[in-house]
Amino acid sequence: MGVSRRSFLTLFSLAASGLVLDPLIPVVANNNIYVNKKLGVAFRSPEEWVFYEVKKMDKMYDDQIFKPDSPFINEFIEELRDQPLMSLGMYPLEEADEEQFFSPSIVLRLEPREEGGELENILTESDNYLSNIVKSYESKGNGPIINVCGYRAIQGNYSYIFEAERMKPTPITGRSCIIEVGEHYYSFNMYNYDPVDSDIERLFDRFVSSIMIL
Repeated sequence: MGVSRRSFLTLFSLAASGLVLDPLIPVVANNNIYVNKKLGVAFRSPEEWVFYEVKKMDKMYDDQIFKPDSPFINEFIEELRDQPLMSLGMYPLEEADEEQFFSPSIVLRLEPREEGGELENILTESDNYLSNIVKSYESKGNGPIINVCGYRAIQGNYSYIFEAERMKPTPITGRSCIIEVGEHYYSFNMYNYDPVDSDIERLFDRFVSSIMIL
């Protein structure tokens, strides 16, 4: 069962105070609260982090460099473009692009659950897939099934080398929190430096604890 109506209305009143709501447009407002009725999700964004426009994220995907011999590159980029997407980061994309550096970030994707797919296997499948796409991919271990807002979820950790045009190759660590909701997975992906910045890891802990499925 999802979040109670009372909890949702309380959270929404914080985010939308003084705003007129269009149900198809995300609301980002007071107290760093993000509510998206279309995606059915809400959370508290990290202090002073910024939301990225989808078009600018598309440019980032186009600039990213993957393994040249991978048979999955076009499919992978197409999936990134097709999925409903929310992303935010520590630094504005323009600032990171101008200085050519990696910005810690959080990306949400809404992924369809394949017939017969099991939550217990999704991160192992993801590890196998991504190891063919990016350089120096290494799984750091997947956790047990947990509960997020009344739904089954699983978390995993990994690392790889992030490469993009005009940018120096950057070792990063990733953390996934994948929540099973009906026929879809809500896939929250959090990216930090490698070696990890412990302050950012604590920030990710608080972020995950704030997630609400509407």
